Amino acid sequence: MSKFCGNCGAQLEDSVMFCGACGAKQEAPAQQAPVQPQAVMPQVPVQPQAPFAAVPAADGSIATEKKPMSPETKKTIGIVAVISAVVILLGIIAGVIIHNATKYQKIDVEDLFMITCEGVNGSATVEIKFATPENVRDEVRNGGMYYEEYRESEYYNEEDGKEEFILTKSSKWFNTERKDMKKAWDKFDSVSDIKKAQEKLMQYVELEVDEESLKNLSNGDTIEIKVKIKEEKLKNKNIKIEGTSFTYTVEGLVEPEVLEPWNGINVTFEGNNGYGEAVINTDGVDAEMFNFFNYRFSTNNYDLSNGDVVTVELRVYMSLDNGYFTYNDKYYTYDDKVLTKDFTVSGLKELSVIDPFEGVTFDYSEKAPTLTAKLNTDACPQYIKDCIEFDWDYNALRNLNIGDEFTITATVSYWAEDEFADLGYKLATEEVTKTFVVPDNVPKYIQDVNQIKKVDTETFMKPVYDEINGEIGDDYIGALRLDGKIAKIDAITLTDAYLVAPVEVASKSNTYYQTGSVKMTLDVDGANKSKTIYFVAMFDSAYIDANGELFHDDYWILYNCANSMEEIKAQYINTPDNKAQGKVMTSTAKVPNGDTPVEDKPAEDTPVEDTPTTDAPAEDTPAEDAPTTDAPAQAA
Repeated sequence: MSKFCGNCGAQLEDSVMFCGACGAKQEAPAQQAPVQPQAVMPQVPVQPQAPFAAVPAADGSIATEKKPMSPETKKTIGIVAVISAVVILLGIIAGVIIHNATKYQKIDVEDLFMITCEGVNGSATVEIKFATPENVRDEVRNGGMYYEEYRESEYYNEEDGKEEFILTKSSKWFNTERKDMKKAWDKFDSVSDIKKAQEKLMQYVELEVDEESLKNLSNGDTIEIKVKIKEEKLKNKNIKIEGTSFTYTVEGLVEPEVLEPWNGINVTFEGNNGYGEAVINTDGVDAEMFNFFNYRFSTNNYDLSNGDVVTVELRVYMSLDNGYFTYNDKYYTYDDKVLTKDFTVSGLKELSVIDPFEGVTFDYSEKAPTLTAKLNTDACPQYIKDCIEFDWDYNALRNLNIGDEFTITATVSYWAEDEFADLGYKLATEEVTKTFVVPDNVPKYIQDVNQIKKVDTETFMKPVYDEINGEIGDDYIGALRLDGKIAKIDAITLTDAYLVAPVEVASKSNTYYQTGSVKMTLDVDGANKSKTIYFVAMFDSAYIDANGELFHDDYWILYNCANSMEEIKAQYINTPDNKAQGKVMTSTAKVPNGDTPVEDKPAEDTPVEDTPTTDAPAEDTPAEDAPTTDAPAQAA
């Protein structure tokens, strides 16, 4: 016998417990309906036949004779069979139709998703996810929109209340509780099949939403959410999604307080052009701003000139999250695209350009052509002394001659730049250089007797005079042995002067010779005797000042004496060494002849005999060789 599926109408065998078409569980086999009696048509009488003996059956019963079916009966039965077959076919078709119409699990597409809206009015962000318990749990855990809702719900203080709340916010199609799963998925019999169906939903249903449309939202904004569905793949899993899009309207967003951190901010400029300083002035800024912002320069704010641009930037303490932040349970926002502001430098005082070499002089040591220059700022204004730094090549200021040039560089000392600018001064350029020329009014070693314009004999010859007068009491003078001891110096007479100088100009080597005679009184065995001797004083590196007056360094002077001037010239002036060194020149600056003051020394009572002197005129030609004394030259 057969039966029909109560779910889809498919014809089944009596013994089948589950429908092969839809899988629905079947009830126990249905009782066969009793056969209704059929009307029998009148039979035509038949002639009686001879009776046959009844043959006993194996169980002892007697088989009765079956009467043959009439043609009318057969026809009736055939009609009934055809009608029954048609009825059965129609039932099968109806069952298939019913099965196909009811076998799919129909799901509204909007029921699959959860929509969260974070932020404040004007900058909110919407996020769309499958409404799975795990996604809801993440929202609660991360402090999202559902967390606030959970805290205000009846589940907040209950044990396991969080999980219960999560289930209420999850889609029934993603439920994980067995009883709830079966209740929702009533077209599926096993939990494993339902889990597979849940996986297929997330696999074959995809969002098609413009991400930009989910940002910067305000109350009243409407978002159209489109869904891409792989229908055939889901139908194969007996799932049918109803709808391909739905809308969401933003509402309930809080209106944040808009902060204006740039209101009242100002930058002032102080100082002088080129050395100005920028200062941030926040006097006009709302005090509340300092809870959230700090102001600072992102560019250099010193050594500024008019026209420069400085930039102030906001240092933000509270960054925006979804366009807002909270502080003391209040919502705030600000324009995070404007975190810097430019200001143009103006109003700086113009500085006066000064000459850093004003008052600069040079002190010269040594003599030309081997001068050494030393910079002197004694005559400079005080601001130059305090703020200007001078630099030069060390060697460039040594071994200088008249007319030589050297360069000095002036800069503002780095530690005095602010002070210099505060005084209102600046240099024309960062470095100022100036070339100086060695003047002709400096001491110079003489290379020609014609350079000598004046000789102060009292000063120039004083060391020699002192030396000669110091010989009183000795029996020799200037390496010359005498017949007796010197009792008195009666007179010192200067004669000619000579210069031996090298040909090379850049040299300080020269020797100046001054000749003369000394008239003295000798004590010879108790008797006074007049004696005249001749001397030469030798001055190395003699020099003249700017007026041409002759000077010498008195720390190294030699003088020698002889009995005649010819001997002096031959032995000390017209020597081969002097001739090899350069040329011997007679000074044109004639020294006035005459006695010079000498220290008075009491003469003895015996009369002094006059002895004629042999003052020979100076000659420009070499003198004849004369005998020399054995005594060595004496240094003064």
